Amino acid sequence: MKPSSLALKCLRAVTPPLLTSVARRIFLPPASSTFQGPYRSWQEAVAASDGWDSDEIIDKVYQSMCAVRDGKAVFEQDSLLYDRIDYSPTILMFLMLSVSLDKIALDIVDFGGSLASNYYQCRRIVEALSRTGIRISWNIVEQPKFVELGRKHFSNEHLSFHVSLEDCLATRPQRPIMFTGSFQCLAEPLKILDQLFSANVPLIAFDRLIVGPSAEHAIYVQVPPPHIYTRTFPTWMFSKDRLIEYFDARNYNLAEYLPDHPDQPFDHCGMVFVKGT
Repeated sequence: MKPSSLALKCLRAVTPPLLTSVARRIFLPPASSTFQGPYRSWQEAVAASDGWDSDEIIDKVYQSMCAVRDGKAVFEQDSLLYDRIDYSPTILMFLMLSVSLDKIALDIVDFGGSLASNYYQCRRIVEALSRTGIRISWNIVEQPKFVELGRKHFSNEHLSFHVSLEDCLATRPQRPIMFTGSFQCLAEPLKILDQLFSANVPLIAFDRLIVGPSAEHAIYVQVPPPHIYTRTFPTWMFSKDRLIEYFDARNYNLAEYLPDHPDQPFDHCGMVFVKGT
């Protein structure tokens, strides 16, 4: 697969900030979460944690994203505001490959995309593609409360919100999909993958995916730094090798693996998989 010249031009446009982002991810350790467990089941981890469905979290993210939307801040992640964009190499690669596959459209699923954090992170790229005639369809799958706010305050001609993957894929089952810090929060993540495999989704990417040294996938409770969230969440820690084997057995090739801190027991990494021919 060769990326289109248009996609390469878009990547060149953000190369300096991309290199800066990579350097920051390599040399500056992220704010550390702690992990309790492992637990024997997802239900046990749910019972031992607070969960994601919190008005505190939703309101904090909403206020931050309104600031980004209105030009009062540049970038948001996990409800925190920043004065410059921290481009994700995984998301940039995903966008490049998505355009290369379709040629005339960037039509993607952003699973767990909050109130369009990733969309606004990549807004300059999206706008550049749109000006060249590329059709943009950025589809976010989120919790119902986020979808309600998203449809009311953030939807536009390029951006839409959906309450389920089935709803999002109803009109086009083979949309490329990325999970941005969300895959490990699913109760049955491998069932979601099987659904995507059955639909022959051509491109699947993970950003900020939690992986660890265990030979098997395991379940923990994540305790974020208190300045981000005061709640705790059930989460999967995936075995990198086991996950790659799962994709490989279904004819999906690992195009790139992007570790943040591979020397740490819990690493937030990026992975991009492309369906084989």
